[in-house]
Amino acid sequence: MVKYRDSLDITAAVLEAADAGARKTRIMFQANLSYKILGKYLELAVDNGFLAFTNPNYEVTKTGQEFLARYKLVNDKYSKIQWPLQEINNERKSLEQLCLKPEHKTSIK
Repeated sequence: MVKYRDSLDITAAVLEAADAGARKTRIMFQANLSYKILGKYLELAVDNGFLAFTNPNYEVTKTGQEFLARYKLVNDKYSKIQWPLQEINNERKSLEQLCLKPEHKTSIK
């Protein structure tokens, strides 16, 4: 199963790629983005104060560093609970399937 990145994941990838100061091409390759998508996220990051543009480099601001630190904490928490939640969802689906089988409907009182 392919995991698609959401806007938070992409923003974090852009900030990580620009951490030590980087040009647009380096950020594009390290964040694994197309040129068009990169332009959108660079504009958003600059507008939100996460990146500063000093021609020709982008540099992560203090606000960007704080965002990235918070993102990593939340992502770590999410990763830890994702597997147990998936197991619970699978068990729930299994139980739902049992409820749909005709032979089990008559035994429920």
